[in-house]
Amino acid sequence: MLVVASAGNDGGDRDSVPSYPASSASSAVVSVASSTRGGRLAYASAYGASGVDIAAPGDNIVTTDLRGRYGTHSGTSFAAAYVSGAAALLAAAQPAASGSQLPGALLASARHGDRLDGRVPGGQLNVAGAVKRLALRARR
Repeated sequence: MLVVASAGNDGGDRDSVPSYPASSASSAVVSVASSTRGGRLAYASAYGASGVDIAAPGDNIVTTDLRGRYGTHSGTSFAAAYVSGAAALLAAAQPAASGSQLPGALLASARHGDRLDGRVPGGQLNVAGAVKRLALRARR
């Protein structure tokens, strides 16, 4: 089983102030921060050098509100939805993959760089890279 958890929107350091389930040490839990269009940590996103696993788009996401109107909203819940969708795509592309292979592929294929300023060392979600990585493992 894989649990994708929002890191939180309080701008807090999850290494200092844990929040569960995102701060769980279980390898089955992937903690997600929110990033901007440019790949930087979003203003209110929680972070953590060891307490947050990966970042995904979650800033100024176009969506509908409760009245069906379009607008932009931000938060780690949007980012977690991207990671959940990526995990579902991986599971559909490689049905024989184990539950531990899915988070491994997501984290191992993430894009690294200085845009997350060491606050999310796992990097930025890279769905295409994760699909390729899992497909290569399946061929071996």
